[in-house]
Amino acid sequence: MKKILLLFSGILTAFLLAVTASANETHTVSPYRDLIRNYEEAFAVLYQAMADGEKTADLSEYKINTKDIVQLYSDVILASPELFYADNTLSYFYDSRDIVTGVEFRYTMEPAKREEAVRMYEREVDYIVSLVEPGLSDAEKALFVHDYLIASYSYDTDIAIFDALTLLRDRRGVCQAYSLVYMAVLRELGMDAAMVTSDEMGHAWNLVEVDGVWYHVDLSFDDPSPDRMGYVLHENFLLDDESIKNTPTPHYGWKSAVRCLSASFKKAIWHGVTSRMICVDGQWYYIDPEEQSLAVSAFDGSGRSDVYRFRERWRTPWSEN
Repeated sequence: MKKILLLFSGILTAFLLAVTASANETHTVSPYRDLIRNYEEAFAVLYQAMADGEKTADLSEYKINTKDIVQLYSDVILASPELFYADNTLSYFYDSRDIVTGVEFRYTMEPAKREEAVRMYEREVDYIVSLVEPGLSDAEKALFVHDYLIASYSYDTDIAIFDALTLLRDRRGVCQAYSLVYMAVLRELGMDAAMVTSDEMGHAWNLVEVDGVWYHVDLSFDDPSPDRMGYVLHENFLLDDESIKNTPTPHYGWKSAVRCLSASFKKAIWHGVTSRMICVDGQWYYIDPEEQSLAVSAFDGSGRSDVYRFRERWRTPWSEN
């Protein structure tokens, strides 16, 4: 028997994932990992088949129930920004016991166009990675990429761009696109990152692992809309569960298999900073709004000094005062 499902529209809904580009390891912390029989093996088969552009995948030996296949496929797609060409429909075959025997994939691009798009995707991700100075800590990497993406891309007010490739190409996208690109870049930098969603909010953002501890990061809420040149917020960067619930744009309704319990960065140098922060030779440069100066310091705030003090303050269309 065969069934065709339209899996999702708008923001894809799934639980927390963290998956590398390798099909040999899922690195998932989805709660379904322990609930779906042979989850990791079936996950790897689905991923590798789509990564290779195969039309079908045989799942007969994994005994995946029909009630679980949609969640499993959704997990793979949401965890894998590099599979931007996968369609949001899935056809699957099942036997009289409701066990899935195989799946049939659909793609949004023909093979030749897909290969070209993959090269562009990899080139864009590699370029962002190349901007990150060697030797930075995980937290520094997360900050640099957070600020770079927000300063370089804008939120798609048409609510039309959800995938990683189109964000990289058109320099705009919605929260899901931001989240996919952010985790793609961080993974290339050797970090673990995932996307969480909230149906209640209609929103997606990231969880990022820094030195073995998980934190929330929400790029799209830190990117003012409409876009403001050079304006980067840090209100939703490396927060614990309680803090993300109490930001100016409170988060709620997400589900994940890990908790963010550490408030290690509660007094970090980025708090209150509304400009992009740039790292040069291990030193961080940023606009200090309290001192009204261009400041430089180490990542922990030590050795802070003013590079330039602004003599005047001028109003902009988004000035609060």
